[in-house]
Amino acid sequence: MLQPLIDLIEDESGATAVEYGLIGALLVVTAVGSISELGESIANIFLRVQTTIDSVVTP
Repeated sequence: MLQPLIDLIEDESGATAVEYGLIGALLVVTAVGSISELGESIANIFLRVQTTIDSVVTP
């Protein structure tokens, strides 16, 4: 009667799936943060280009 409970406690078959899920979530969070930062950097580059062009081309 106690053996099924012991077997359930000792069962590690789902642990690998949980670990892969956590690693995947960490990768997603890292990617979102990196892409967000990269987007801001690219926006700043375009803003500097626009400012430079505006200062050279005076109407």
